[in-house]
Parts: sequence; C-alpha cells; structure tokens
Amino acid sequence: MTNLQEFTPYTSHRLHWFPYELTRCRQLKASTVSTRSLYGNSKIRPPFPPLQPNRTSTRDLNLMNLDPAMWGTEVIQACSVCDRPIADAGLYQVWISLRVGTDTLPLLVNACSLDYIDALPTPSKGYVPTPHTGGVGIVQPPPTTRSGPGHFFGGGDVHPGYLWLVAGLSTLFALVRLGLLMPGWGYRMRVAVGFLVVFGGLVAVMAFDSGPDSSEARGLTIYAATMIALFAATIGQGEEIREAAAHALQNPDGDTRQVRPGPFTVKFLLVLGAEILLLSLVFPDF
Repeated sequence: MTNLQEFTPYTSHRLHWFPYELTRCRQLKASTVSTRSLYGNSKIRPPFPPLQPNRTSTRDLNLMNLDPAMWGTEVIQACSVCDRPIADAGLYQVWISLRVGTDTLPLLVNACSLDYIDALPTPSKGYVPTPHTGGVGIVQPPPTTRSGPGHFFGGGDVHPGYLWLVAGLSTLFALVRLGLLMPGWGYRMRVAVGFLVVFGGLVAVMAFDSGPDSSEARGLTIYAATMIALFAATIGQGEEIREAAAHALQNPDGDTRQVRPGPFTVKFLLVLGAEILLLSLVFPDF
C-alpha cells in the first residue's frame, strides 16, 4: 500500500473523507477525487462531523466493534501516526485537510497520544488552519467562487475525458481548416494523416506516461489553445496558402511561392497569448 502511485476514487461519491494513513504513501503523485463530496471542500464547505471526546484509555472500549456513526470506522487497531497498537493507549481523533496526490483531502487521524496530534503537519492553505474535532462550531474559510488549486487543473471535479474531448475537437477544427486550403485531395489526406499522428502521439504520452493530474490538464489545455490559435492564424491568408500549395504542385522542381510568415506568426502569437491570459484570469491555478 505504501507504494501506491495513483489514487482514483473519482466515482465513489459516498467517500466523504479518507484515513490519515494515506500520507504514508510517499510515491503517491496523482489522484482523481470527486472533491464536491468531501467534507470541508473549498467549493461548498460542508461541515465536518463532530468527533468523540478524547480518551486517555481505551480499555473500556471495544476497538474491534465500534459504531461507525460515532467513530468513523468499525475497527481501530493502530495509531494513524506511529502505527503502534492502540489497545493499551489513549484515543485522540482529529480532522486535518492535507494535500495527497493532486488533491486536498479531509483526513481522519486516530492518534494514541496528544503529542502526535501536536506534531501533525500544517493543514493546506485555504482550509481550517489547525487539526480540529469537527462540528458546526468549526469556522471554515468561505467557499471559493472560482476553481482553486486541485480542482480544474488539479484533476478534481473535471473528468480528464472532457479535456480529451476539447483537445480532439480543437485538432479537428485545425485539420478541417488546413485540409480545405489544400488544392487536392492527396495533399488534404497528407495533412489529415499528419495531424492524426501528432494527436495520436499526444494521446500515447498522456495516457501511458502520466495520470489524470494537473500536468495532464494543463498539457491538454495548452494543446487545445495552440490548435485554436493555429486555426485562427490562417484567417485572412487562406487564398495565399491555397495559391502557394497549388504553385508547389504545378512546379515541383521550380521555385516555391512562400506564404508570408510575418502576419501568420503575429496572429498565432496574439491569439495564443489572449487564450493563456483568459485562462489565467478564469482559473488562477493555471
């Protein structure tokens, strides 16, 4: 379990919290969680359930048959922090919101000592700033009105499939535009094959070399923005591109007729820059 590298309980909407033991997975780099279902999530800030009072001893408590509604679990065998048996020690429960993978998760800590509670790491920025015992009396930061860290570009509530769809459609638009500018179907087919190879390579890299995390979301978004900018850069120079392609077909061994690179490059960079600026304004974590 400690070698876990990817955590994807995305469709498990009844999971509202996770055990603190997840922090032992040092190799965990990617996660996809339905963050709206989580206690204390930054979008709607649902309250944390109140935890039971601290116990200096568990001898009068059946740790193998607990009421999940009261304790959050049916069995507590070891301390969440030190992993020692908790049977002959105390039981101190707190909530803490920490970054795990690419999401901030509400974690339940079952500690055997107050010393371990005091030694817990600082909670993630934008959440309750200290470990706490839950309940309606816990003051949380106000809900965010925009997607914060770990949501749109952190793999949270936006499923990676939607980003792949946007990337695919943007490729199709650029493909159709440039294909129609070609003077013959042979050249149009070459353009189509070229774009499909590029997009297929992108799919292979993203699908096999990375999980559905923030880096994939950014990569797909920048790719889609680039395709849209490429599409927009051809506007106003369509006839020029078509004439240059036709000239190359008619004079394969002669001089080539160049498309003016200046206007094309300027339009491409302006559109791409405007898209990135807009994304940065709408999604501060971009």
